[in-house]
Amino acid sequence: MPGIKIQSSICRWLVCTWLAIVGQTTAVHAETVSVDLKELQLALESANSDGDAVAKELLDKISVAINESNLGFVDGELLYSDSDSDITVEGGCNRTVILQISTDIVIESNTSLSLTLDSLYDPIVLDLNVSANVHSEGVARQILGVRLGSCQNLVRDSFSFDADGPAKFSLSASLDLNPEWTNETTLSLYPELTLDGELLEFSSKVNVDDTVLAGVLESYIEDRVSDIFNNSRLTSELATFERESNEKIEQSLDNGRIDIELPESSDEQILALYQLLQPDARFPITLDMIRRNRQQLLSSLLFGAPTSVNAILADAILCESAASFLSPINTDSQLPSNYRASTVGEYCDVALDPNRLGNAASMPEELGQWTHSPGSRFDISALSVAGKTQPFMRRFAYKRVQTSRGMCELEMRVYSSSANPSMQKPLMALHGGSWQHRASGYIGIEATATHFTNEGFVVFAPFYRLIGESDGNIACNNASLADILIDVNDALDWIQLQSAELGLVGTTTLFGQSAGGHLALSLSVNRPQDVRRAILFYTPSDFEDFARQIKSEDYSNPAGLKILEAVTGSSIEELALSSALVQENSFPLAISKEPNSYPPMFIMHGEMDSLLPFRQSVRLCNAIDGSADFNVGAASLVPNLSTLKSVSMCGANGSQLHLIAEGDHALDLCLAPGLCLSGGEQSAKLVSQSMQRMLDWSSAESVAFEPDRSGIGAVYCSILTLLLFCWVRRFKQGDH
Repeated sequence: MPGIKIQSSICRWLVCTWLAIVGQTTAVHAETVSVDLKELQLALESANSDGDAVAKELLDKISVAINESNLGFVDGELLYSDSDSDITVEGGCNRTVILQISTDIVIESNTSLSLTLDSLYDPIVLDLNVSANVHSEGVARQILGVRLGSCQNLVRDSFSFDADGPAKFSLSASLDLNPEWTNETTLSLYPELTLDGELLEFSSKVNVDDTVLAGVLESYIEDRVSDIFNNSRLTSELATFERESNEKIEQSLDNGRIDIELPESSDEQILALYQLLQPDARFPITLDMIRRNRQQLLSSLLFGAPTSVNAILADAILCESAASFLSPINTDSQLPSNYRASTVGEYCDVALDPNRLGNAASMPEELGQWTHSPGSRFDISALSVAGKTQPFMRRFAYKRVQTSRGMCELEMRVYSSSANPSMQKPLMALHGGSWQHRASGYIGIEATATHFTNEGFVVFAPFYRLIGESDGNIACNNASLADILIDVNDALDWIQLQSAELGLVGTTTLFGQSAGGHLALSLSVNRPQDVRRAILFYTPSDFEDFARQIKSEDYSNPAGLKILEAVTGSSIEELALSSALVQENSFPLAISKEPNSYPPMFIMHGEMDSLLPFRQSVRLCNAIDGSADFNVGAASLVPNLSTLKSVSMCGANGSQLHLIAEGDHALDLCLAPGLCLSGGEQSAKLVSQSMQRMLDWSSAESVAFEPDRSGIGAVYCSILTLLLFCWVRRFKQGDH
């Protein structure tokens, strides 16, 4: 009967076939290839005529593995044959002896083999789903006797028998390559094999020629079959074969590893990588950045490393590529005694490390020390920092909170034109990043901090807990929106205490971009007495309206949908517009009831913003203006067609809205020449003018509204000039 030998043979063919394939694999990409036995037989038969030398070698190895496992193809089916003889079934005077038995296992042609190659950094998996028919036949002898001192045979009978039954089982081989860079040019693999299997179905029918002891043989054969074909036996045999296979792998390799050698780094190679990556990069990259990240880039491109090329390129804007925009601004202020210089490399190490950025516990020795952050020199704002004085910066731990994941220690960065500020105004700057990220949002805060400190503000920039797990240290992520709002409330309390100690004057001005604008708006609505003014750039201000747009399919950007679902913790289908979270973060309704009870707001938004529709800021402006219908009022939902910018006065408290016709999300950032999110060159100039107007507005004693001559105001002037010209002309002609 089929037994251990059969299972081991099938396993051996499975693993050898798989290892033959893996032996040809160097660069891999996520893919699953499935073939059935008939396709495999046709490929083996045509191997000699195939011009592909690599494919021929691969198929030859598979053929050798099949032959060594005593398997053979017959009409697209895989056949295994085995035989045995002289097997005593029962001992004693009454005994049964199997004189001869032969067994055929026919693995059907529709049996499928699937090979999954994701990357060298993920297990390479071969799955085999086997459909088979088992047939055994043979001759047995039964002897009936009595014991009289010794056995005396009374009856002897020989007869034939056969057994048939279908079988289905699955086998899986998984190879972990465990890659590790052992030096600059060598990626070493430490392969380890894992086998698994499961008997899905087996049944048999035993037929024995008429004989007085047929029942004995039938019972034996059925018991024998049940003993061999069961999951515990299969698991045991696979474990033995797995151990033996790993021992052979260890013995066949040098120190149990395979080395993949890469060429030494060269200028030609770095340039080739640059030419390959730059066309798909969202932001500019530098040759130095590629040289520093060569291993990670090659690992991802060639071997499918977990760190994707896209992630590496996204980091470029935060660090190396942005370093090319460092502006040589003034740092002539007298250095304090507890000053420590910061290099761009150190800045990058923190900016690109989610476990360190914003985590006060990661750099306890630097807390309270003054420095100059390279981030405040990055000239990537629509309004240049050239010629400005670079602020000092120091870090504080403003909050410690115990979460289910550990102690979260949140960092506050303070920027000031002097190490001993006094009689200056406090400003809290809240970073964006969809409430889920720090690095991508914080660069916008530092790029703007220099402008505020040059206007007499001390800038307080807190980090807060994050929704999800894509950024931030473990103890501070997986938070809720409610947790984040608690953090920024605590940050404002901390700033008020520090302002008193530093001798700062006035209540705190708030500044926020995107999600940071939402947090600033929430504080302005819920703590208006503690907020002097609010500067809101492309701010989510109305969750209800945004969700309604998505539900009605008036908004279709999947990125925005994903953000809303992450923030609310609900799918858009299940999200109730009347829920407390949605209503508490839909601010126009609350503001419209008592517009003059809230601090003045400077709002800016791009009409080409595909992530967050500019209607969010229009509705906010109209609510401040006291409109009953937030879609109409001081500001219009109709995009600008004749001008690049429009400015609207929102109510009588000095609030104003600047709409940029060509502006995209993050329109106040120019990430590279020709890559200003404000739009074209003229549009970028108008954003720069609005930024300067915002600075004047934020520091002015009064914020009475004045028409903007650069946008719609210029149109009014042109019309008046034209009318005056026509009147003068008619006067000269005597038509008056």
